Amino acid sequence: MNDVMQKKIHGLVEKYRAEKESGKLKKYTEEETKKGFIEPLFTALGWDITDKNEVSAEENISSKRVDYGFYLDERVQFYLEAKAAKENIEDSKWADQAVKYSWNKGVTWAVLTNFERLIVFNAQDIERSLADKELFDIAFEDYEKDERLLLLSKDAFAKNELDAYAEKIGKKFKRVPITSQLYEDLNEARELLTDALAGWNDELKKKPDLLDEGVQKLLDRLIFIRVAEDRGVEPETLTPLVRAWDASKNKNEVPLYQWMINKFRELDETYNSNLFQEHPFEKWQEYGGATEKAIELLRGKKGYYEYDFKVMPADVLGTVYEQYLGHRLSKSKKGLALDKDAGKRKEQGIYYTPAFIVDYIVKNALSPILDHCKTIDDLHKIKVLDPACGSGSFLIKALEVLYEKYREFGQPEGETTKLVILTHNLYGVDLDEQAVEIARLNLLINALDERRKLPYLTDHIKCGNSLISGTDTELKKYFGSNFDEKRRFNWEEEFPEVFKQGGFDIVIGNPPYISLSGRQSADIDEDERRYLHEKYESIQGWPTLHSAFVERSIKLLSKRMLSFIVPDQVGHLEGYGHLRKFILDNAGLTKVKYWGEDVFADATTPSITFVADKEYKGATSIYKINDEKVEVLLSGQKTWTAGSSLIDKLREKTESLGDLVADLGVHTGNVSQEIIKPIDAKSKDCVPVLEGKNISRYFCEKPEKCLLINYKVKEGEYFTIRPKDRYKKATFVVRQTASLPIVGPKRFTDYFRNSLLALYPPQDKREIEYLVGILNSKLMRFIYQNTVQESGQKAFPQVKIKSLRELPIRSIDFSKSKEKTTHDEVVKLAREMLELNEKLSSIEENSNQWEQLKAEIEKTDKKIDDEIYKLYGLTAQEISTVEQSLAKS
Repeated sequence: MNDVMQKKIHGLVEKYRAEKESGKLKKYTEEETKKGFIEPLFTALGWDITDKNEVSAEENISSKRVDYGFYLDERVQFYLEAKAAKENIEDSKWADQAVKYSWNKGVTWAVLTNFERLIVFNAQDIERSLADKELFDIAFEDYEKDERLLLLSKDAFAKNELDAYAEKIGKKFKRVPITSQLYEDLNEARELLTDALAGWNDELKKKPDLLDEGVQKLLDRLIFIRVAEDRGVEPETLTPLVRAWDASKNKNEVPLYQWMINKFRELDETYNSNLFQEHPFEKWQEYGGATEKAIELLRGKKGYYEYDFKVMPADVLGTVYEQYLGHRLSKSKKGLALDKDAGKRKEQGIYYTPAFIVDYIVKNALSPILDHCKTIDDLHKIKVLDPACGSGSFLIKALEVLYEKYREFGQPEGETTKLVILTHNLYGVDLDEQAVEIARLNLLINALDERRKLPYLTDHIKCGNSLISGTDTELKKYFGSNFDEKRRFNWEEEFPEVFKQGGFDIVIGNPPYISLSGRQSADIDEDERRYLHEKYESIQGWPTLHSAFVERSIKLLSKRMLSFIVPDQVGHLEGYGHLRKFILDNAGLTKVKYWGEDVFADATTPSITFVADKEYKGATSIYKINDEKVEVLLSGQKTWTAGSSLIDKLREKTESLGDLVADLGVHTGNVSQEIIKPIDAKSKDCVPVLEGKNISRYFCEKPEKCLLINYKVKEGEYFTIRPKDRYKKATFVVRQTASLPIVGPKRFTDYFRNSLLALYPPQDKREIEYLVGILNSKLMRFIYQNTVQESGQKAFPQVKIKSLRELPIRSIDFSKSKEKTTHDEVVKLAREMLELNEKLSSIEENSNQWEQLKAEIEKTDKKIDDEIYKLYGLTAQEISTVEQSLAKS
């Protein structure tokens, strides 16, 4: 605790002590306690209480709300429940309120305080009762000396110290986020209902699709009712219904399932939405108690975790339903079963987008349009589309943002305004019928504030193939008589009111990440490939569905905004040049942001978001992973990278490093402990093996480990060791666990682990030391940092083989004496660096001789940098740009 912080906390403690001794605390209200003690305490801990983006007073959603949410990088770190100083916070109802709220919001930590005491709970530890969720409890007298208080500081959350502390003391209990538990409960309900309905209705065993549809309809209705109950729109409905049925005399003759159907008819009269319309499943029978159990599952487990759909964020249901969509009911020889391989939508390149990305895209796409709206009529005219809407997460966020704008213009608060938005502003399309059904449900749930009739949404959220359209005659040329199976979507016919005003104002989303060629090619028939290639110019080069979605979306725009999240390769790979050119020929890029690999929970796909505006002509703001911002004027196929004009110049007269670098290291599989031993191992089959830590620029230190090359695998074990001559040919290696290429000689052994990449000699007249000099140079570091976006990643940085293979290596025309001389000079200097670093390793560090040799190494290193600058044709100004950029990194 620094002096300033300690002084502030000491002052608060003494003030509280004095007020307590005088008896004045008994008169303090909750608001006075917050303003006088609790807010100043967290201000002392580094939080800006006045900044609503950092500390927000939670919206007054019910009497069960908590008081504050504490944010870092737009993500909630913990919720705080504040009580009056006189309040007894040992009363379990206050802890229960804080924990339940935090868990339903998807946040781990809940804090309860009246300043007298401060208690921290792990809200996601659902396997323990409330009393056991407590992490620590501090009395106000100990605030100055108890270091645990600092775990709630802003700086501590930036460093993840509260998690580390919980793990250290053995209290990092199993965390179960609400998304995981709700999915488990929803899926269990789905399985129970599926088994029960199939068991009681023999005809359904031959109709898995209808059975799956019916079960989804029933669950959709139960969830809608639960939301309506928690929001106070409907009185408590399901539990009284179960109790009344259980108490009835004919419960064994009329199942609860049929009592539910009667309730659905009543709700259909109230809401008039297709959600409660008659469906074949209402005629099915179910006597096994599955319906009752499904209702219980949607309430939670009392005393451990309970669902509160009123406070639950919109993205929670979205995440859960995306997992739900990953399963399909299918027939097998053993009967009906849910396909537990949740890869259906992943195989289709569909990943659920986390809330912070959805927020970023929606706000950046909508804000410029909304800022120009002057009247309610202007708002009514705005048309927002997600062409691959999935469960509706982007449209739900757009609903929230538009709702706030309508409120600014004095539109009434509540459902009426939200229904206006649903029927005037929002549109979605998806190829998956279940996804469309769920998107409609999610939107209705988020608009549900009072008892009134709801829109059908069938005119706004539709099922179809966003990429295929045309007349019968046109489509028969590609798909023959079965063209209807492609679910064409003729946009002007489906949304005529949109195209009367020229098209959509805003297109947002996360299109499917699917390649149409190569090893990762999707299972798409040849007719569809031919159609896409002929209709979409942007997929020339590297053909992908996300490229086609971008092109289609730009064509659907009237004049303004498009914002998507796509693989980061779109921004820099040569194969995406046609897509970049199409975008910049038809719009201006306002923002490009690189997010790295940590976006999707179930995929390590480095990603970027971009915002394109048909009316924008200025420079593009490019944000790297570390949030460094650079303004760049882009055009044509130029890469979307900082310093792109200089990068484009540096690619001239070059060829990619390509296959000269390879991933051939020993893969230890699941037997690392068995086959990697200390170097003093006495086995005759143990040979030295290099690891990443043994390699630095121009140097290789003696390995400390050896490899049991003749290890006999047991059942279930695996590892990969290639033939010795494959390793022998690589005379240099590149360190993989680094933020930039580090190349050193391969010495002492032929074997190396897969933390190193093999570097092979060129097949032409160039010497391998020529490559080593370039790869270890300042200029290559600059190129790498400005083309490989994960280079800005601080946690677990890694040099990837695909990134290395794309690095531009200057070609040499040996018939030109100037080029040959430069090549030879780089080779000579690189060899000198190898010798000098070898000598340095044998001299005692910090001795005079060591200092002299170190200075000579730095001097030689600079000579190589100068030669590389000259080799790539940099001017003095460009060299200065490179040096200044590197100085900041």
